[in-house]
Amino acid sequence: MLSLAGGALGVTDVSVYATASTIEVVTSDVDGETRETTIWIVVLEGVPYITTSGTTWGENVERDLRVIVRLADSTRPFDVLFVTGESERTKIHDAFREKYGFQDKPVSFFIDPAQSRIMKLVDSDGARR
Repeated sequence: MLSLAGGALGVTDVSVYATASTIEVVTSDVDGETRETTIWIVVLEGVPYITTSGTTWGENVERDLRVIVRLADSTRPFDVLFVTGESERTKIHDAFREKYGFQDKPVSFFIDPAQSRIMKLVDSDGARR
C-alpha cells in the first residue's frame, strides 16, 4: 500500500507539473517494496498525464490504480484512469512531443506509441484536477 511517509503534502495546483521536466512516481511492487521512478509528465486542460510501456512501475499501477507523485519535496497521491480513446491518446502523445521535443523522438523509435499505457491522474474522489 502506498503511503506519504517521508514527503510533505504541498502540490495543490497541478499546473506546477506543466513546467516540471520530470517528476518521481512512487508505486508499490508485488512484494510491497516502494518503487520510485523518474518520469515525464504533461498537463492538458488542467489534467496531468503520465505514460509508460512495459515497465515494472507501470505494472504496479495496473495492479493498484494509484500513484504518489513527488516534485521536489512535495508529494501528492492520485488515482489513475487509463486513457483508451484514440483521439485523446493522440492529443496526449502530441503534448509529450511538444513538451519534450527531440528527447521524445528516440523514445518513439523504440516504443510504439500505440502500445503505451497513458494514465490520467485524478484526485482520489475522481474529480478532475
